[in-house]
Amino acid sequence: MQVSFIGRVQSGSGTGKKYVAIDYFFQHFVMLLGQRPFLGTLNVHLKARDVPQYYKSLKSFDPLVIPHFQSESYELWGIECYFVTLGIKGSNVTSEECLALKFDQPEHPRNIVELISPFNLRVKLSLRDRQEVILTLKT
Repeated sequence: MQVSFIGRVQSGSGTGKKYVAIDYFFQHFVMLLGQRPFLGTLNVHLKARDVPQYYKSLKSFDPLVIPHFQSESYELWGIECYFVTLGIKGSNVTSEECLALKFDQPEHPRNIVELISPFNLRVKLSLRDRQEVILTLKT
């Protein structure tokens, strides 16, 4: 089963880079990706009308879970990860497999999907802000 959504590339604040570099998350991403992740995420902005359907669709897939972690000095939220294919709208040639992240953190904007990969997706796919991309969730 697969389902696709169109979104637009959007610059982030750099927070993704900080979180990917945290050893707890970094080690989990290495296990999930089979190699070291690029230190940063690609933000894809979904259309408001597609957001409810995106999250409803996620329920049909089994997430790879990075569990919530709490120590005496800090707390790290959990992340559900889903394999997706990121493609450029209008191009059948260029696509890349990556992980879409769904955070346990309620403050994270629901219309922004953060993607992680071993590569800098923006560079590898020659993406620019506001460019339309296709996210395809797959089992």
